[in-house]
Parts: sequence; C-alpha cells; structure tokens
Amino acid sequence: MLNEAVRLVQTGNFGGLCEALGPKSNCEVHLQEARVAGLVPSKTRPEVVETIQVGVNEVSLRLQGNYADGRTYETEFHVVRIGGRLQATNPIYWLPIERAQADCKHEPEHLVCSKIAIPPSQ
Repeated sequence: MLNEAVRLVQTGNFGGLCEALGPKSNCEVHLQEARVAGLVPSKTRPEVVETIQVGVNEVSLRLQGNYADGRTYETEFHVVRIGGRLQATNPIYWLPIERAQADCKHEPEHLVCSKIAIPPSQ
C-alpha cells in the first residue's frame, strides 16, 4: 500500500490516492491539512524505520522522509484489513500524524475515527 501511495503522489494523482487507499473523506481532510501547512512530499519514497503489528488485521509503518523543500518528517502509515480489503487510515503519508492522534479504531466493516464511522471505500 505504501508503494502505491508513493506512486500516486509521484504522478500527482492526489485524488486517486484518496479514492484508492483510504477512507475518502478522512483522506481528503488530511490532504487539505497538508496543503494548508505547505507540506509537499519529495519524489523519493520514505524509509520504513519500524513496523508495528497493532492487531491481527492491523499494521503500522513508522516512516521517515523528506519534504520537497528538504525538511524531514516522521509519521505513521497505518493499514487495516476491513471486510477482506486493505485500507490506509491516513494515505497522506507525509502529514505527521501518529496513530494516537488519528484516534481511529477498527470495528466490523468500518473504521471509527474520532467517533465518526467511516465505511470502507468502494
């Protein structure tokens, strides 16, 4: 999933990123936050510095990467399996969000982020 996210970003397909990899509404909010903050990822793939098995159907990748302006970031790229399908809780991998900040948990057939149910993207 991270490779697909990076590929979509490298081609400038940010709409496709939100459409393909995560809860679309959640992704669009995070994408707007990154734009407002002026956070633009570099063209290089971030490094996975740690992999954390959060649960049976959940994994979190701790990432280190660079913005286009040379600054660095650290964040988590959290992936869950919902209804047999993989989904990233935050496909905007260059936005510094940690799982605790995202406040998302997996429930049958959807994610709940900040007490808002997010159905799997179609």
